Amino acid sequence: MIEHRLRAYFSAFNGTRTWEELEPQFNDIFHDDLTVVTASGEIDRNGWIGAVKKLLEDGVVAKIDSIRWTGDAYFYSATLTPRDGSVMQPISKGYVKDNKVVRVVPMNAIEYTKIAGTVSSY
Repeated sequence: MIEHRLRAYFSAFNGTRTWEELEPQFNDIFHDDLTVVTASGEIDRNGWIGAVKKLLEDGVVAKIDSIRWTGDAYFYSATLTPRDGSVMQPISKGYVKDNKVVRVVPMNAIEYTKIAGTVSSY
């Protein structure tokens, strides 16, 4: 079930994990055609990989706050805390294809702008 994999993926952000350690879980949860919507446009799978790598470099610790299945998608919220102590709380709607998340639409664009902004370093 995707809910369990999503929870495991977020819990893998423990502040010390590397991309090499996280990559198998990323591949297991996100579709090859992944698109992440941000306030400034859309990011493809490779762009999102860049953002995730930056989160890992920043020592992010993540926790899923809630997951709810709506019939065609998951609504989920999380708390992301980088090493600097700041807090991001993305709330997302994740559409599923082939039992993987294929599209992520933020419900709070400001938080996704913070996360997506990390892509600029890649």
